[in-house]
Amino acid sequence: MTYANQDRLAVFGERFGDTGWIKAAHRALRLSRIQPRRPLRLLPLELARTQRAFGLDARICVSRQYEVTQRWGFTFHQWYPDADGIQYSARLAGPHLNLCLFLDRCHHDLEATALGTLGALPLDVLRAGAAYNLAIEWLFP
Repeated sequence: MTYANQDRLAVFGERFGDTGWIKAAHRALRLSRIQPRRPLRLLPLELARTQRAFGLDARICVSRQYEVTQRWGFTFHQWYPDADGIQYSARLAGPHLNLCLFLDRCHHDLEATALGTLGALPLDVLRAGAAYNLAIEWLFP
């Protein structure tokens, strides 16, 4: 599995939003763009009707109880062998949607482009910091 977001800057909100801080050590983290070569078959878990069909509610999309959400992800993987992944509401970077991609099913149909390290992308870091109220330890002394 790999996790992604449909918005380039929203990944910053999802990754750093809990702490509100992009530390100097994070400069080495890499940002990539994943482009599907075909429409992906995603279970729309952000929709209330999908949640209700499984006896769930919106907490499944925003819970920090990762053991529970990961078990559901594994279950969906088993129940829906044609699904390429799950689409769900972002916890910290709404209204953008997160993706959990089942790479065993769709990795051949994805094109990944490395955009660079965060240290090499200061404009993205600044924009994300402004969009998600993130402090950036390393851009300014």
